[in-house]
Amino acid sequence: MKKFFFVSILVLSCRFVYGQNSDSLSVEQLLTKGRYTKVVDLLSAKDTLSDKEHYQLGTAFLNLMKYRKALIHFSKAVRSDAQNTDYLFMLANVDELMGRPILAKYFYDRVLKIDSTFYMAKLKLANVLMDIKNYIKAAKLYGELAEKDSLNDYLIRRLSICKIKNRDTTTALNLLNRIYKAGTYNSKSALLLAKIYFSKEEYDSAITVMNAALKRDKMDMELNRFAAEVYFKLKRYRSAITKYLQSVTFGDSTAEVYQKLGLSYYSLANAGSLKKGESSEKFLENAFETLTISVELDGKNPITAMYLGLIYKDRKDYKSAIKYFEKALNLIYPSYLDVLYINLGASYDLAGNLKNAIEAYREARQYAPDKPELLFYLASAYDRFYKDKNVAIKYYRKFLSEQKDSDIKLVNYAKDRIERLKEIIHFSNHK
Repeated sequence: MKKFFFVSILVLSCRFVYGQNSDSLSVEQLLTKGRYTKVVDLLSAKDTLSDKEHYQLGTAFLNLMKYRKALIHFSKAVRSDAQNTDYLFMLANVDELMGRPILAKYFYDRVLKIDSTFYMAKLKLANVLMDIKNYIKAAKLYGELAEKDSLNDYLIRRLSICKIKNRDTTTALNLLNRIYKAGTYNSKSALLLAKIYFSKEEYDSAITVMNAALKRDKMDMELNRFAAEVYFKLKRYRSAITKYLQSVTFGDSTAEVYQKLGLSYYSLANAGSLKKGESSEKFLENAFETLTISVELDGKNPITAMYLGLIYKDRKDYKSAIKYFEKALNLIYPSYLDVLYINLGASYDLAGNLKNAIEAYREARQYAPDKPELLFYLASAYDRFYKDKNVAIKYYRKFLSEQKDSDIKLVNYAKDRIERLKEIIHFSNHK
């Protein structure tokens, strides 16, 4: 809805380039008042439309979110006047809204070739380039816009993101610090700046930026969440708990938040540095409650299951502890892990890296000892990797002894290969 509101204002602010007669004035007044259905009725009743009327009808359809119809009429307006930047701009805008960034880029480019000062076209083109991950060209356009508005939070943040994507974190840091020190930043820019400091392990700077931003907007969920993550990383669990609780209060009720909140409570309970009036039992109870919520939201996290097991063990509820420890083990070693290692081994094998292929097949064997085919894969890899063919023979024989209903082609190959390898060994010994 927010995006549409922006588009609506944009539409009504576009420049009309023709003189006005009474009919067009009436349509423009209707557009200004937001009576888009009336505009559609009025113009659709006409047998023929001028290029400007196609533009107006496209504007009405755009505001009614009927993008395909808007596209038809903006296209007709452009065909009538291919140099009109307003027509081209709105055609590009609809293409962007319809998820066709390449076409949108084409028409924004055409606008700027005609009028390089068209601010909104340059900004929208930069956004499209960023969407299609062309960060170098997007950064160039954002940079040009920011030259005339160097403290604009939106432009600096977008330019900074492009710089980060282009691995120029230093420039991004300098840009964001400029608006931070000037006080023209918003919470999103502060969060980005704090994350850069965090990535550089400059935790105090990250906390300083976050605290300053939270004084402006203490209810910002993302800032509270990231502040909690920083405090958790630094093992400052009391501060982490405060921020995680604020995140929950402001709407972040994910399994991960409840998990980290529970781990913070658990860590405090076992830290041995309780303050006056605090009790280990109370922290453990809070940990149990929040970890239980986390496991209800996401029952597939082994860390959550493990810590619940630890709490049950501390309570001497060994039956429940066993249940959660076994759950954690099953989650850490899922049933499909052997398939992953088999495919990893096969990929190494096909890439010619037999050493790593053997290691992967052996790992798969740990998780699926009842799959005789793994013995065949190992035998084949050993056959090609080692000069000593006795190892390969050993695994081919092991495969034949354990297999019951394996592919007959593998069985026959193993038998034939054993005989062939025996011959090779025999002749090698009698040279």
